[in-house]
Amino acid sequence: MGRGRRRARLVLGAYKGGARLRQRFRFCRFAVDGSDALRALCHRPQEFSPRQWQRTALAASVITDIAAKSLTQLTRRCYELNPHRQQALGKALQQATDVVQQANAEWKGVRQAWHGQVAAGPLSASVREQHLDQTAVRLGRLLYDNPRWTPARQDSAPLKAPAEIAPSTADMVPTTRAVLHAFEGLTVVADRDRQDVRHVLRVDTGQPGRDRLLAAYKQLGSPKTRASLALSEAILLAAPAESRDELWQDIRLLELRRGQPLDGAASERAASLRRLKALITGAGDEHSRLDLSAASR
Repeated sequence: MGRGRRRARLVLGAYKGGARLRQRFRFCRFAVDGSDALRALCHRPQEFSPRQWQRTALAASVITDIAAKSLTQLTRRCYELNPHRQQALGKALQQATDVVQQANAEWKGVRQAWHGQVAAGPLSASVREQHLDQTAVRLGRLLYDNPRWTPARQDSAPLKAPAEIAPSTADMVPTTRAVLHAFEGLTVVADRDRQDVRHVLRVDTGQPGRDRLLAAYKQLGSPKTRASLALSEAILLAAPAESRDELWQDIRLLELRRGQPLDGAASERAASLRRLKALITGAGDEHSRLDLSAASR
């Protein structure tokens, strides 16, 4: 049995919900797997056209919108469950929401910068686009009250109530983990596209809307680590004690995959990760909260 499947079984085993809830957790796992596949794909040699970059921006804006709304619903549920006390979990979810909403605005800016610059025509779905579409649909069906939801207008539906998304605090973990992996995957996609588009535009100085595109992709490179750390903190705060060590391994693996040297501002992230690991044994300690402002590189 692979490591990812073992981790999924451990996390699922900590919850006592009915068949519908267990199915939701499995669906979260599919979203995680798809996001990880999207991330891995970015490290392979590929060539993209302006239409594909435009399509990526559209899909990413949909995914980040779903992610931000999902986190908002989880934050509301957090305070529904604990209305009379200060919530470290609620604060972590809100901090993550703020950065994800910022990322959504940036992807929308890229999408708008491409508008009118690409000729219409048939578009064959690349492997990347298939992963993006699947990630959007899987996350969307966790959020919207329609089991057949898609981004198409005819499949629109109201949001599920916070209590349906997460009946208990522990039930927040799978959705939050799915959002974390999707956000990490899109961060890698953004880095790859920003480099590739800038390289093309340096050569093709006659590209329509060149300056606007360069500005939009530059904005897309704003710091995102604070959201990942806040999501990681929320996962550990919400998780049952018996699941935290395995979840920490998953979080640490995501950090290692970033492959950034731990010096300068990154050393602050390393310090935040050490405090994050301390949540495994002291999740209820307010002093163990991360200094997320210092970790925003």
